[in-house]
Amino acid sequence: MKITSIQGYVLSSPFSGTSYLGYQNRKYKNIGIIEIETDNNLKGFGETYAGVYCGELIPPIIDFLKSFIINKKIENTKDIKKITEGIFSIPFVGRTGLLSSISSGINIALYDLLGKFCNLPVYKIISNNPKKKSKVYASNGSSTLTPQEIYKDVKIILDNGYDSYKMRIGLQNWKEDIKRIARARNLLDKNNLMLDAIMGTINPPWSIDIAKKNLEDIHVFDPYWIEEPLHPTNIEGMKKLNTKYKIAGGEALSNFFEFNVYKQNKCVTFIQPDVTHSGGYDVCKKIIKNFYPLKTALHVWGSALAFLANLHLSLSTKVHILEMPLMQLEIDKDILVEKIIMNNGFILAPQSPGLGINISDNIKNKYSLMKNSNYAL
Repeated sequence: MKITSIQGYVLSSPFSGTSYLGYQNRKYKNIGIIEIETDNNLKGFGETYAGVYCGELIPPIIDFLKSFIINKKIENTKDIKKITEGIFSIPFVGRTGLLSSISSGINIALYDLLGKFCNLPVYKIISNNPKKKSKVYASNGSSTLTPQEIYKDVKIILDNGYDSYKMRIGLQNWKEDIKRIARARNLLDKNNLMLDAIMGTINPPWSIDIAKKNLEDIHVFDPYWIEEPLHPTNIEGMKKLNTKYKIAGGEALSNFFEFNVYKQNKCVTFIQPDVTHSGGYDVCKKIIKNFYPLKTALHVWGSALAFLANLHLSLSTKVHILEMPLMQLEIDKDILVEKIIMNNGFILAPQSPGLGINISDNIKNKYSLMKNSNYAL
C-alpha cells in the first residue's frame, strides 16, 4: 500500500474532576494527532506528546515533513523504519526535541496502518511471542490534592483492583506533602507507592541539597520509586541520588542518545520512555533492550490513543509496568474501538487490528482545538 496523505491536528478534550498542575484553571486537555491514509483507504492514527504543550506547531511541521512521507510504500516494518529514520536523519533538527516527538506519532500511525492492513493488533506485528496482559499502576494523586483527597484517591484505586499507586509531590508546603504521603502509605499498606516530584515541570526545581533532604524525609515511607526529584537535565545530581534511592526518570527524553546518557551515568533504577515522545516503537524497543535488566516503567499521560500505543509496546517487549492515567478525558470513549479491560492490576491484550483506535470526522468536529488550551503554569 502507498501513503496518499498525512495530516497533523490537535483535538481538545474536556475532562472533569481534575485539578492537575497546569490544568487547574482550564477545562480541556490538548491531544496531538497524526493521521495517515493510504491508497487502499486505510487510516492510521498516532499521538505525539508534544500536542499537550505546543499544539499549534504540529500542523505546520507535518506539512513540512510531507515530502518525506507521501507516496512511500508500506508493506512491512522495514518500510516503517526507513521512513522514520529518514526524518531522524534531517541534520541538526531531526534527531531531538519537537521533531523527534512528532516523528514518534508518525511511527505509531504507520504501525497502526500496518496492523490494520495485516488484520493484526500492533503487538503481534512487533513481536512473535507477545504477552497476554500487561501490569499497570494507577497514576493520579495530583500535586494539588489535600491529604484527605489523597486518602479518597487511594481508596478508589484499591477498590478498583489496582495494587500500585503514583502521586505527585513537590508543589505544596513540604510538611503538607509529608502528610499527603503518610495518608497514602497508611491506606496502601504493603502495596506499591510511587512518588513523582515532577521537577521537570515545577520551576524552579529542587536543588541537589533540597532533593537529598526531602528524599531522606520520605525514605521512611518505602517508596517503590522516586520520580524526577531533580530537573531531567541534571545528570550529575540524578547520578548521585540514584546511588542511595530508587530513582525513576526518562519521560522528558526524546531519543536514544539522551536515554543512553542516562544509562552511562547510572541516573535511574527505573527508565520511563513513552512511545508517543521517545522516538516511536523502533527507538523505544532499542531503549528497552539497551537498559535491560533495569526495569522499564512506560510513561503515559495522554489520551486512550497514547495509552494503547504504549500498551502494545508493553505487550511486545520486556516492560516491567505501564502507567495507567486515571485522568478522565471525554474523547476516550469515542475513539476506542473496544473496551480496555483490567483484571487484578493487569490490562488484557486487545484484539482489534492496529491499535484499536478510530477518529472520525464527527469526532474531529466535536473535539476541535480550543484556543489557549495548551498546558501552562
